[in-house]
Amino acid sequence: MDPSNDGKSPKVQETEIAGANEDSPIELNLTKSEHEKEQETLLEISSPQIVIDSPRSGVEIMDYGDSEDNLEVKMEGELLQDEYSKARKMSIEEIFADERKGILVEMKSITIKALPLMIGGLFSAFTLFLETSTIGKLGKKQLAGYGMAHIFVVFLGYPLKFGIIGALETLCSQAHTGMKHTNMTEIYLQRAIALFVCLMVFNFGVWTTSPLWLSRVVKDKEIAFYAGRYLQLYIPGFFSLGLLGCIRQYLYAQGIVKPIYFVAVIGSSVTILSLYVLVINKSTSIGFIGVPISSGLGYLTMLSILIMFVRSSKLKSKFKVLNPIRNFFPLNYISKDVFMGWDQILKFAIPSMILVYTTSGTNELASVAATMMKDNALAVQSVLNTVTRLFIMFFINFAIISTNRMGNALGANVEQRARIIFKASTIIFVLIAIVIFIFLISAANWWGPLFSKNKNIVGYIEKLAPLVAVTMVFEIIGFLYTGLLRGQGRQVQAAKIKIFAFYLVGTPIGWILGLYFGWNLKGLWIGLIIGHSITTITMGYIMYNTDWKVEIQKCRDRLQGNAKSDYKRA
Repeated sequence: MDPSNDGKSPKVQETEIAGANEDSPIELNLTKSEHEKEQETLLEISSPQIVIDSPRSGVEIMDYGDSEDNLEVKMEGELLQDEYSKARKMSIEEIFADERKGILVEMKSITIKALPLMIGGLFSAFTLFLETSTIGKLGKKQLAGYGMAHIFVVFLGYPLKFGIIGALETLCSQAHTGMKHTNMTEIYLQRAIALFVCLMVFNFGVWTTSPLWLSRVVKDKEIAFYAGRYLQLYIPGFFSLGLLGCIRQYLYAQGIVKPIYFVAVIGSSVTILSLYVLVINKSTSIGFIGVPISSGLGYLTMLSILIMFVRSSKLKSKFKVLNPIRNFFPLNYISKDVFMGWDQILKFAIPSMILVYTTSGTNELASVAATMMKDNALAVQSVLNTVTRLFIMFFINFAIISTNRMGNALGANVEQRARIIFKASTIIFVLIAIVIFIFLISAANWWGPLFSKNKNIVGYIEKLAPLVAVTMVFEIIGFLYTGLLRGQGRQVQAAKIKIFAFYLVGTPIGWILGLYFGWNLKGLWIGLIIGHSITTITMGYIMYNTDWKVEIQKCRDRLQGNAKSDYKRA
């Protein structure tokens, strides 16, 4: 890029690059006047990014000066650069001259970061399993009520939560490496939390009144009662879960994962203990309502601990966080821009919400169809949905790491790193899909009875196990590609693919086969296979043929445009 056209302030002069070539570092000397120091604005963020692959960084794509004592410090609403900044740019080719070696290194990096989270995911998955199995042992009506309540959580709650988190996956991960001298990462978090709180008002009204309108819509009044009670008591837990998700994504974008693992283990332990006291132990049991209360206690515990971690410098030191969070958590200060710039959050949040509707929502549409079938179809579908969620929860951490590393790479303008992340992540998830496929088919007679004692339900589950296994192969890989597209800011493209795959093809075919031709749940799961296969194959083709230079330029334009708009508001 021509330095004269890089969008910098005319008073910032960039020296000629002497003797630079593709294989040598590029040295830049930046000087600025006293007037500039006073008028420093985010407009200067459009200058070429100074990046280097650093083993000291949890993100591995960082920029830092030659001196360990550089003065790159975040300020509240300000941009501060040291006066005589010296930085080096090491091309990715110098690090990964051999792409195969680069893929192996990236696979190792992703795995190392994901493994601690997998332990936390294992606890979360076990907690979900324990909740479902506990409800299943209370009775078929309770299990069906839980399944119906979860339909509304998926359609009204998950899109809200994961939509906003999807926006943060793009903005925070790219801003962390692309706008390192600003506090935009923290401002994005504040805006996301404020938006989530405002949108939760609608869910609060709907879920609070759910017993009234469910009793009029659902034929089985007992199932409607259990579903309504669950939704009412789940409100505090889901509110905590939403805030927790935003804060976790803020940390993921900075490469901070270890504290999240400890938080997940502690929170899951609280939920398990609460389930035992409030539901399992007959002497202290309060019955069905103990399940949503236990979930809420676990989520609230995780949220509280994570807030204390972010605020406490002692805890940061104990966990040996390489990426200092500094003092920018929203409870330490609130930016004046927190209620501005929501349009950019919504630009990525709305298509991310649609992505949730086309994935989890499709499974719940199958549950809706199951309510029209006989032979315990709804109870069986509830168990199968839980099984798929268990695997997603357990392996989601690999996708989270890959998604944020993709955003980090684009923000740091490192083209080959982004390409390698895509290939390395694909290999990892293909291996994961094979393991899941083998387990679901070979152990169907083992995991089925874990969720229900009813022999008819268990037998039905065993018959559907092969279809569920095939579905999970496509779903888990498609889950990765959806995340990588979010990391690039291509949520709209991903949403279009899923709308076509599920709502125009997969779901209609599933409903026709299941209800019209009488294939019941078998027909519904064939529809899911069709939808997930179209999604995975199409997204894989798009990712493979991505022009990474174009995506990097889009990222630069996005960050530069945000910097200019925020400066105008100030």
